[in-house]
Amino acid sequence: MTIYLDVVFVENICMNSIILFATGLITKTKCKIIRNLVSSMIRSTICYWSLYNKKWIIFKFNN
Repeated sequence: MTIYLDVVFVENICMNSIILFATGLITKTKCKIIRNLVSSMIRSTICYWSLYNKKWIIFKFNN
């Protein structure tokens, strides 16, 4: 099975944006769409960087 990294990255950005938007609605705070997208991109970059760089571990997965 082939997994394309760009599709996963874009999907992760979309899901993070939806979660941030929903959180803003629940907390009734005003948030800009561009701010949500930028923070989603930053978060996705941090996640992928920590998964591929073994020295910089943010998440610990138990096997």
